[in-house]
Amino acid sequence: MSVPFQGASLRVIGQEDFVAMKVFAGGPQDMSDAANAISIAGQSLDVALVKRLARVMGAMPWENLHKLMAIEGFTRCLGNCAN
Repeated sequence: MSVPFQGASLRVIGQEDFVAMKVFAGGPQDMSDAANAISIAGQSLDVALVKRLARVMGAMPWENLHKLMAIEGFTRCLGNCAN
């Protein structure tokens, strides 16, 4: 997606894609970045989309997301939280 910024076009990604990419990378700074993004996004984060993206990326991102959600007390789940 592109957004105008100071007379130029700035390419950005959605917050759900950012979180999913960070849990895919899985390093300590990546997980911290993902936690911060989740905190900042609040209710605007599409949790179901983040979960779908993490699941498609494989077992490790899926596990990383669930660990992050548990550590951060991020309990807002859509549907079955185990999925």
